[in-house]
Amino acid sequence: PGIHVSHHLQALSSLLSTMLPTHEPPRQEPAYAPATQSTQSQQGRPQEPVQEILGNTVDPLLRMSCSAVPSKMSLLSGGLPFGFVSTPFADGGGDPGTWLRRTPERCQKCGAYRNLYVSVEVTTGRWACNFCGAIATCDDLRGAGGLEHKELKDAVVHFAEGGGDIVTAAGRPPCVHVFVVDTTVRAKDLQSCKEDVVAAANGLPPGDRIALVAFDSVVRIYDLTYQGAGRARVLSGQESPSKEQLNELGSSGASLVSELPAAAENFAAIVAALRPPVRESGRKRCRLRCMGPAVEVAVAIAGGCASHRKRS
Repeated sequence: PGIHVSHHLQALSSLLSTMLPTHEPPRQEPAYAPATQSTQSQQGRPQEPVQEILGNTVDPLLRMSCSAVPSKMSLLSGGLPFGFVSTPFADGGGDPGTWLRRTPERCQKCGAYRNLYVSVEVTTGRWACNFCGAIATCDDLRGAGGLEHKELKDAVVHFAEGGGDIVTAAGRPPCVHVFVVDTTVRAKDLQSCKEDVVAAANGLPPGDRIALVAFDSVVRIYDLTYQGAGRARVLSGQESPSKEQLNELGSSGASLVSELPAAAENFAAIVAALRPPVRESGRKRCRLRCMGPAVEVAVAIAGGCASHRKRS
């Protein structure tokens, strides 16, 4: 199966005009330079080699421009005007007309995806990135049909990368949806998130199965089949789950999910009971947030369900 990607843009022009720089930023050495490369400081002593980011990648497009991130606290509440969701176990379901079977175009300077907020010149095929202002040229933007691309008109665009046929919604098997909820956010933000999660679960077709994972400083995998009270398995968030723990979650993945609509009521009750962790007084107000282990747990559950479905 391919990897399906969707990006969601919710920018306002007033926010973008405040965020974007009005001058060309000074050229800097790439942060992905090989570890053997070094430079000389003003005192003549060699500096520490620049370390690679994101593992061993050398792809500059994986580094987002710092100038696209708002530096003022008053702007942070609005969030970044783009989002990215990767669904590694998706089968490409849905209306085939809604999926773009091509690689999304990206800015060669900051890595942002081409979207409905960019400026396009159809006579030349050039487009200006709305994050860093860099100019790029694409042949598919030339002519009268240049503005008809979905990513230039729609706020949500789905890209399906990789081979394989698209499975339509009518013929697809029941899907597994693993909801991962971050409880370290503010109480009002968590309340809004919980409402959206329950609404999303209620909108799923009957027969689909769901699982619930919540995390703060620990990872909690809830048992949706247990009625009357919330029951969860708790894993430490200090480090990634061990190989044995992931294998156990994968082998028992089919038993950690519950079918809709039977699980809907219990799912909504458990989600409603989620609370932010108690904040410590004084200077120790930081919250541990183990998103990495939580995502690993969710992938193990989804992978286990996929393997169980193939065996059956």
